[in-house]
Amino acid sequence: MSAGHGLRAENTIPTGQPLRITITRTGGSAQLLHLTGEVDQDQRRALEHALACAVADRPARLVVGMAAPAFCDSTTVNALLAIRGTAKAAGVELVVAAQPAQARWLCTRERTALRHQFGRR
Repeated sequence: MSAGHGLRAENTIPTGQPLRITITRTGGSAQLLHLTGEVDQDQRRALEHALACAVADRPARLVVGMAAPAFCDSTTVNALLAIRGTAKAAGVELVVAAQPAQARWLCTRERTALRHQFGRR
C-alpha cells in the first residue's frame, strides 16, 4: 500500500477482535488482502476502508483471500459488491480467492452474482 494511505507494503489493520485484515504487496503488480477471523456488521467499516485503500493504490490485481474467515455474513458480500465498480473504473482486477462455503451459500441464497462477478481461485 502506498504511504499516502498510511499503510506500508505489508500491514495489519487493527480492527479489534475477531477480524484481522492483512495487506501484502506481492513482488509483481498484485496485492493480497487476507481476511482472518469473523467478518460481520461490526467490522464493516474496517473492511470497506481496507478494500478502498487497496483499490486506490491501483494494483493490476487485488486478491481478497478468504480461506481463513471463521464466519462471514452478507456484510462481506456487500462490501465486495460495493467496491467492484470502483475497482473496475480504476483498472484493478478484483479476485476473491478461496471463497468459503458460507460466502458461496450467501451468494446463492441472496441471489447475488458474487461467484460470477469475481474470478474464483
